[in-house]
Amino acid sequence: MPGHTPLLTELKPGPIELRKEGGEQDIFYVSGGFIEIQPFKITVLADTALHAQDLDEAAAMEAQKHAQHAISDKSGEFQYSRAATQLAEAAAQLRTLQQIKKKLGK
Repeated sequence: MPGHTPLLTELKPGPIELRKEGGEQDIFYVSGGFIEIQPFKITVLADTALHAQDLDEAAAMEAQKHAQHAISDKSGEFQYSRAATQLAEAAAQLRTLQQIKKKLGK
């Protein structure tokens, strides 16, 4: 929104909606990062940013299953933080895809 109060904050993995002046909208997935909001400018700094239409739902679901299995498997070598991060990213990608489907009425 034009004239917004300046803000700098952290972004969690998930969707970002871009609304242009003409009313056109785009949705992007970001893996995390930062957003800086100034009265007439917004800057997004993200490790990964993908146009939501470029996300692969099957790959995200497979990554989610793999991460859930890794978290629940107590027998092998295991890096909980890595699996938890992968799970959060896969879930965020799926949420982004669901948001697009909802917007398109699918």
